[in-house]
Amino acid sequence: MSATATSPLAFIESMAGNGAATGKKAKKQKLGFHDPALDTDIQQFVNADREVTKWESVRQTTEARILARAVPARLDLCRSEGKLESSIRVNDVLLMTQKCQYSKIPADRLPELGEAFGDDSERYFIPRLNITLTPEASANEADLGKLIRALGPDEFRRVFKVERWAEVSETFHSDFTLRPEVQETALPFVDEEVIRSYKPTLRLA
Repeated sequence: MSATATSPLAFIESMAGNGAATGKKAKKQKLGFHDPALDTDIQQFVNADREVTKWESVRQTTEARILARAVPARLDLCRSEGKLESSIRVNDVLLMTQKCQYSKIPADRLPELGEAFGDDSERYFIPRLNITLTPEASANEADLGKLIRALGPDEFRRVFKVERWAEVSETFHSDFTLRPEVQETALPFVDEEVIRSYKPTLRLA
């Protein structure tokens, strides 16, 4: 069914702001040309690209070694000063930043975290809920019409896909940084990557 100006599909598409979704097109052979005058520049580009790739590998390796020492050093510095600092200087050359950014925690691990952290778990790990339409329902005019007019419980379960997870709070990030006992409790979950922070960033200071 095509979407009219007042149809449920048109309404949903207007909310998305970019019209109807299009399917992935098959990859086609690109058109090309050959200009001998570009051969030298192209070769220099290829050589430079290979150098960039090589040095990017070196950068990643050295970054990992630096972070292995800088991450625990930041914890020590914050605890000795008694305050949370997201960035520290490394040898007065680099700046390492560790923000409160973590991956989603699977909902089925929340009881385990609750046992480990007790009453603090409610402050540390904030339950989140995300509801999205299934691909089939989002393309079905009848389903969208029912949704807009409001669904009953059975239709809701059929049309919606529901995800649950927990979000790590700023309170946990602060206490993990400043309180060794919190870090000790969290360590098994960190090792298992149940609690997983995003990698810190490095840049010239």
